[in-house]
Amino acid sequence: MFGLSTSNIWAITQRLAGPSAAGKWTGLQNAFGNLAGAFGPWLSGILVERSGSYVPAFALVSIVMGLGAVSFLVLIPRVEPVDWASLSTSPSKPRYADP
Repeated sequence: MFGLSTSNIWAITQRLAGPSAAGKWTGLQNAFGNLAGAFGPWLSGILVERSGSYVPAFALVSIVMGLGAVSFLVLIPRVEPVDWASLSTSPSKPRYADP
């Protein structure tokens, strides 16, 4: 199951994006992933300063993680390996061959 660890995240991106789009997907993945690293501490600091407790910061993180898990389960269809060779548009091999 995807998402249970991060050691496979680059292999998944390259496998699903294919050779022509792997760099773009990786760039977007890095950009959105780094947003949390940039804004998370800032927002947590504001919540702790205003409330005097870490509870609101942890509650917000829990809600965001829960929404992420639910959206992953609802929005992402079944992930299957993509056979990029059969989708190739090279002139030497027809895209759709008759059986």
